[in-house]
Amino acid sequence: MKRADFKKYQSVITDIFLIGLWIFFPYLFFLSLTKPLYQDEGIFLAVGRGLSEGKFPYLDFWDHKTPGIYFLWSWLYPVFGTKIIFYKIFVWFVNFLSAIFIFGITEKFKKGFGKFAVVIFLYSIVFFEGNYLIAAPFLAFFLTLGTWLVLARREPWSIFVAGLSIGVAIIFKQNAILSLIPFLVYFIWGREFKKLAYFMVGFILPICGLLIYLGTNNLFTVFYNQAIRASLIDYPHENIFLVLKLWSETFIRVWWLWVGAIISLPMIFQNKQKREYMLIFLLSIVPVVSFFVRHYPHYWLQVLPFLSVLAALGISVIIDTFMAKKWNLLAVIFYIIILLSLFQNLLWFKWVTKNYNHPKEVEQAQAAGFIKKIPDAKILAENRFTGLLFLSGREPLTKYLYLTEVNEPEKAREKTLQALKNETNIIILWPTDQKYVYAKEIGDWVYENTQKVADFPELEMSVYLKN
Repeated sequence: MKRADFKKYQSVITDIFLIGLWIFFPYLFFLSLTKPLYQDEGIFLAVGRGLSEGKFPYLDFWDHKTPGIYFLWSWLYPVFGTKIIFYKIFVWFVNFLSAIFIFGITEKFKKGFGKFAVVIFLYSIVFFEGNYLIAAPFLAFFLTLGTWLVLARREPWSIFVAGLSIGVAIIFKQNAILSLIPFLVYFIWGREFKKLAYFMVGFILPICGLLIYLGTNNLFTVFYNQAIRASLIDYPHENIFLVLKLWSETFIRVWWLWVGAIISLPMIFQNKQKREYMLIFLLSIVPVVSFFVRHYPHYWLQVLPFLSVLAALGISVIIDTFMAKKWNLLAVIFYIIILLSLFQNLLWFKWVTKNYNHPKEVEQAQAAGFIKKIPDAKILAENRFTGLLFLSGREPLTKYLYLTEVNEPEKAREKTLQALKNETNIIILWPTDQKYVYAKEIGDWVYENTQKVADFPELEMSVYLKN
C-alpha cells in the first residue's frame, strides 16, 4: 500500500472512531440532565435566590466559597425561577463554550487534533461532576478562555481580557489563584513584561470590584472569616489514602485521559512551542497540590481542559507512530478499546440514572410540592437536603444552610439548635437513619420534640413539623 493510500486509510479509521464517539455522546448528555440537587448545588442556588431578593452573602448565608456562583445564580433566578432543567442546560452551554476554546488551544499545537481534545473533555467532564450546578464548570470556562486568548490572539486587548478572565475565575473559586502561577511563568520566561502588565491590570480589576462590593456593604469581616479563614484553616482534611481510593473509580473510567497526557510529556523537550506547551503543562499540574484535601472529583475540573489538550497531543503521537509504522491493525484495536470503555461507562451511568438519580429527582420534586403546601414555615434541612431549601422557596431557619466542622468555630450547631427550640412553625427535613448525620444531637432533639408528617424513602428523608 502506498503511503498516500495508507494515510487516507488511517484518516478513514480515525473519522469512524470520532463518529462513534459522537453517536454515544448525546445519550451521555441526556442522562446527565437527570439527577437530584445535591448539597453544594442546593446551597448555591438558595443563596443566589436570597441575593436576588436583597440579601447578602456571608451576612445572611454562611458559606466558605468566593461569591461568583452566588452572583451568577442570583442574576439567573429571575429568569429561570426554580426550573432546574434551565440551570442544567445553562451549565452545559458553558461546558460547550469551554470545549470550543479547548479546540482552539489544541489546534495551535497540532492541526486536526482539536476534535480529539473536545471529545476527551466532553466525555470526561460528566465523570468529574461537570454537569453539577456548582462553581467548578465556570472556573474551567474562565481559565480556558484566558488561556486561549493568550495563545491564540496575543494582542494587547486579548492579554488584558485574559487577565480579566483569570481574575473572574478567582471570584468563582479561591483555588484559581494557583492557576495564575503558570501565566506568570509564561510571560516572565518570554520576557514579555509589557504583556504581563496588561495581563495583571485585567487580573486585578475583578478583585477590586469584589473588594468594593464587600466594603460598600460592610462585609469584609464576615467574608474573611468564611471565605478565607474557614476555607484555609477550619476546612477539615480527609485521610490521603481515602482520597486516593475514592478517586480511583473516576480515574479508571477516564483512563485514556491519563495515557494521552503522559505520552505527550516528551513534547516539552521536543516541541518548537516549548513555552506554550509549558503553560499548558503547568496549568494541568500546579493546582493539583490543592486537590488532596477532599475526594471530590469536581476539583479536577480546574485542570481537566488542559489535561484534555495534553491527552489529544498524546493521541496524536500514537497515531503518528501507527502511521509511520503502518500498524493499521493496532490503530483499529486502540480505537475499539476506547469505544468499548466508553460504552461500558454509558451502561454504568444508565444504571445509576435509572436506579438512583431519576427516582431521587422525582421524589425531590414531590417533597418540594409537599413542603410548599405547609403555610408560613421556615426550614431546617440536614446537609443532603439543601436542594429543598431552593425548590420549596421557603426561608431557612438560620444562616447556616448546612452544618459541618468548617462552620463549627462559629458554633453553628449550637445556634441552630437554639433557634429550633425558640421558634415555632418550622419544617425539619432530616434523614430517616441518623447514621451519617453530622449534627446528631439536633436529630435526637427533632425525634423527641417534633411530629413526623411524611416520609420520602428514595431520599431517605423524613419531614417533621414543629408548630
